[in-house]
Amino acid sequence: MPLKSKNVICFVSCVAISVGVGLAQDAAAKTARVLGEVTAADAGSLTIKPDTGASSTVLIDEKTSYLRIPPGETDLKKATKIELKDVSVGDRVLARSRVGEDQKPGPATSVIVMSKSDLAKKQETEKQEWQRRGLAGTITAIDPTTKEVTFNARVGRESKAVVLEASDKAQFRRYSADSIRFSDAKPSSFADLKVGDQMRVLGEKNADSTRIKPEMVVSGSFRNIAGTVSSVDAASGEVKINNLATKKPLIVKVNPDSTLKRIPAEMGPMLARMQQGSTVAAPGTSPRERGGAGLDGPPAAAPGGAAGMMSPGGGRMGGGMGPRGGGDFSQMMERMPAFTLAELKPGDAVIVASSAGTDPARITAITLLAGAEPLLTAPSGQAGDRQLNAAWNFDINIVQ
Repeated sequence: MPLKSKNVICFVSCVAISVGVGLAQDAAAKTARVLGEVTAADAGSLTIKPDTGASSTVLIDEKTSYLRIPPGETDLKKATKIELKDVSVGDRVLARSRVGEDQKPGPATSVIVMSKSDLAKKQETEKQEWQRRGLAGTITAIDPTTKEVTFNARVGRESKAVVLEASDKAQFRRYSADSIRFSDAKPSSFADLKVGDQMRVLGEKNADSTRIKPEMVVSGSFRNIAGTVSSVDAASGEVKINNLATKKPLIVKVNPDSTLKRIPAEMGPMLARMQQGSTVAAPGTSPRERGGAGLDGPPAAAPGGAAGMMSPGGGRMGGGMGPRGGGDFSQMMERMPAFTLAELKPGDAVIVASSAGTDPARITAITLLAGAEPLLTAPSGQAGDRQLNAAWNFDINIVQ
């Protein structure tokens, strides 16, 4: 799927600031800040859409200053002065305004800009870097003594065990429990890694890619849930499903970052045949607990990866196919038609990829895959309820 520029998150780190998304007042400095994407600009205001929440209108006047800073820079001294005419729709901006005695923000004192074109170039560079020097997979073992982590990774078309040699120089980040955005990922450490986590590593690999010395490690805990739809509230973006593994109801939250794909009727039986011969999963087990395949394919799957999380480069972490597939399921999903929540009906069978949130009764969908009846039905000759087959596994794939 096309990269959505609003998902670009490197702006925050690039200007070395820490601000909340949307409008937030800094009481001490009596300033207000708006961080997001420009959707409209005129002589008197900028309309800025934050990553979450409603758009904000920021007033500007002749005293407003404009600075453009390149992606990757952390020093505003390296910014260049620009004019309002240089600010375009799609640019990423941080607007700062003074708060008056009426507690309302006045015209912006400064607008810091990262241009859409500069961000796109940086994303492409990052994508190529992760393709060349990155590995991804599911953690199978951790040795705290030696600070080594073993994970199953896809190297070319081969799946192999890779050992990560951690060091104090490596940066660790971890996805928040209830967020699919890299911008919400927190600084982490080696101690936060867990067996079953999915992980992508950027670093120096040995000749046969069986060992890697990391520079950046991004990890998270994710799960796949199969269910049947019981109700849909398109207005609130919520779907209630019956979890086929636990036999309990579950609320699935769908937001603008969620990907909704439907398996075409003619593709479903073909996909089901591809995974024939796999062991059907026991109810209540997740793909990670069943030793699912490592993360699939190169980082190129990320910007269009239908099953993926928000990535450091602003794309998504793409989906991977399970151990019997032998193909790139994320590419198949890219070709599947999208649908709207209003099209989902009670009784539809779905598979939902999500982060492991804090509330067991609610999840936020990374990907909601409809038309999943052929994948969730036990193979012919096996009686019983639908079960999520072990061969189907939405793996993450960090960085575009």
